[in-house]
Amino acid sequence: MTTTADTHASREQIDALRKLGAAILPGTATQPSFTAADPNDEHLRIALQHLTFDAPRALAAVAGGVDDADQFLATLQADNYPAFHSVWMVCVGAYYVNRAVWERLQYPGRIPYPVAPGEAASELDPAQLQAVVDRGPIFRPAPN
Repeated sequence: MTTTADTHASREQIDALRKLGAAILPGTATQPSFTAADPNDEHLRIALQHLTFDAPRALAAVAGGVDDADQFLATLQADNYPAFHSVWMVCVGAYYVNRAVWERLQYPGRIPYPVAPGEAASELDPAQLQAVVDRGPIFRPAPN
């Protein structure tokens, strides 16, 4: 089960995070900028929804708006590093869940890697599990 945050970001908070994302990820000759990669805020909203620890702190940090993104980031980093980290995580997270960015990086996405025949036997040392086998099963009451 995936946990998501109940993040009701205002238009002002989204605009502030876009401005900060543009400062954090300005783009290069080979990579799109934050704003070019996510012109309609879709990926920013996905990051806010799924980064349950960082999203509320990031939204609180930008609640007052952002005038000068570089100065805001420098002040936030110096005065409130946890909030700076949360803003950074939301912006960078939104950027790197974007398939257009993946394609530029030539990243194919998550590829399943099944266990090869015999791999488990070669990786597991039976002695590591002996204490568990000796102890026997542990049963916990099921939650109501």
